[in-house]
Amino acid sequence: MGEDHKLINRIVYLASLASEVQVIDPMLDQLRNVTANYDRGQPLQDNDRRTLQKLVEKLKSYLITQDPLRSFTRESLAARLQAQEDSGGKTAFSASPWSLVLVFALSVGSALFAFLLPFSRNVQLALTIPLYYNTFNISIGWFYLSALHNFKDAFRRAFMTLCAGVIFFGIAILQYSPIQLFNLTRYPLFKYGGLVFLILISGTLMYAGLRRYALLLGIKHPITSWRLILGLAAATAALTILAPHPAKVAYEGYFHFAVATSTVCVMFCVFMAGTAYQIMKRVTQGQRKAMLWFFIYAVSAIGAAGLFTGLIFTLGELSGPFLSYVLLLAIFPQFVQLYAGYVFKKETR
Repeated sequence: MGEDHKLINRIVYLASLASEVQVIDPMLDQLRNVTANYDRGQPLQDNDRRTLQKLVEKLKSYLITQDPLRSFTRESLAARLQAQEDSGGKTAFSASPWSLVLVFALSVGSALFAFLLPFSRNVQLALTIPLYYNTFNISIGWFYLSALHNFKDAFRRAFMTLCAGVIFFGIAILQYSPIQLFNLTRYPLFKYGGLVFLILISGTLMYAGLRRYALLLGIKHPITSWRLILGLAAATAALTILAPHPAKVAYEGYFHFAVATSTVCVMFCVFMAGTAYQIMKRVTQGQRKAMLWFFIYAVSAIGAAGLFTGLIFTLGELSGPFLSYVLLLAIFPQFVQLYAGYVFKKETR
């Protein structure tokens, strides 16, 4: 009977490693048919056991030769199965929820470090938030990238692009330290929310990585069309420029550029959410959990980017300590994205 339990657990684990739910789910009908009448107190019938053993081989064959994302050899897959069985059916993931606590502690510690520096409170505040975000974003990138060992090169490139966007967001936030420290808002280029196009580059990279992920799964949907998104970006930017604004601004051209760029950032967040939703419908449970949290991140980013755009549109200039408080809009989305990275590592490694 113990061997029967191991056989069933082996099937469940192999299915969790697969990527495409529409391929794996029909295969698992055989397992459902067997377990529907399975009495845990009795051994499996010989025919049922042979059926499940054949299913194990089918799943192995799929993972080694057909899965669009995973990269296994017969030897590496056997090693994974053995490690899983040696752990008593528990995940072989080597980290723990304490890794999230560690990331948070490091981020807060790097932020608090600014208050130990011999500067004025405004200068310390200007340094605190960028330091916090950069530590946070590097950690998000580490969660994703360190989980890619058993994935194909094309999928790795997709997530490297996504992670480049994550880390670039931290770099984009770094600009607000010198903007405040050197009062760069006296120059029109920095007056209206800083160099907003740097944040747009971050969003573009994240969307590009997510889009590549979707294409590897064979997803063909308008949400993955560069032609559509660039056309909508141009139309959105034009409408934003033409819309009457309540803010009194001295430099209309720079103001319109900042507002239009920020509005396009919102649109990229919408496309990220839509792409994540399409991926959720195509992948198996492990990847689906991570993509659900990424979807929640993208939706919350829509809200944060929308508020940022609204502040520029209504107030015009964003400067001084108020600008630091505005940057706090990204805290919740960043927390969600961190958890998405953690779940991806936990469920797929």
